[in-house]
Amino acid sequence: MERWVYLDPLAVGICVLLVVTSVVQPSSWSHRILSTPALVWLGELSFGIYLWHRHAEWAVDAALPEASILVGVPIKIALALLLAQLSFVILETPSRRWLRTAGERVLQSRKVAVQQD
Repeated sequence: MERWVYLDPLAVGICVLLVVTSVVQPSSWSHRILSTPALVWLGELSFGIYLWHRHAEWAVDAALPEASILVGVPIKIALALLLAQLSFVILETPSRRWLRTAGERVLQSRKVAVQQD
């Protein structure tokens, strides 16, 4: 099965254990590993990777139908990461900034309304 890791209770349990120990005990080895710049970067891009990985796979399969796994997979990963990074910079970061600003405006207007009452 291609997606066995999502259904395997042991794999899911290990992931949950890593995250929980990282949150509960910031000095743990799991926290140190999950806090490395590379994994923080991947965490920031995770939604974009989720959105773009199939498109990257289809594009590489269409462009290089005869590529071996040793060639095709690294290209698919690189393309998915590139698309996710571009999405993060062009869409996610400005959207987050706008939402933060809009949220602050709403909170300020509510504070003013409460103070006037």
